[in-house]
Amino acid sequence: MRPLIVDEMLTGIRLDKLLVEKFPKQSRSELQKMIDAGAMTINCHPAKAHDKLKIGDTIEFVPLAKRVSASANSSRPVIVHQSADKAKLKIIASTADYIVINKPAGLLVHDNTWPPRRPTVAEFLVKKYPEILLVGENPTRPGIVHRLDKDVSGLMVVPRTKAMFDSLNGNFSTEP
Repeated sequence: MRPLIVDEMLTGIRLDKLLVEKFPKQSRSELQKMIDAGAMTINCHPAKAHDKLKIGDTIEFVPLAKRVSASANSSRPVIVHQSADKAKLKIIASTADYIVINKPAGLLVHDNTWPPRRPTVAEFLVKKYPEILLVGENPTRPGIVHRLDKDVSGLMVVPRTKAMFDSLNGNFSTEP
């Protein structure tokens, strides 16, 4: 996404409302999750969904690799780790709606922060399939419907769309 420069017509609009107009296929809550995950900046500063735009503001999408790099340079202690790309995570199947992976033992499915402080399945998948940043109910677990413990290997199904997330979420529910 190219940077968006705020003009007079956009002045005073909240960031989340502007993004809903620019990306009508995404819900407002999905876009807010993306903002909360650090995927948007205004004038090179982390954005908040309720930020009101001013003339000349520059709005940019921040790829995951840059977010990881930026958080490593922040005052918050972050462990810079080798990328989850190095993990032996195998893609078994990939469609427009979902991904099936074989998670190796020893790899976390997700961390409780985004970007994660150590290699995770979620991190690997977001690098390969960035659209899953907008999928799910928790920005620290993009696309994750179910998980396997760190020391367990096995197959996982990860949705790439909100509709598939909702469907899988219902199927993995423990309620009758």
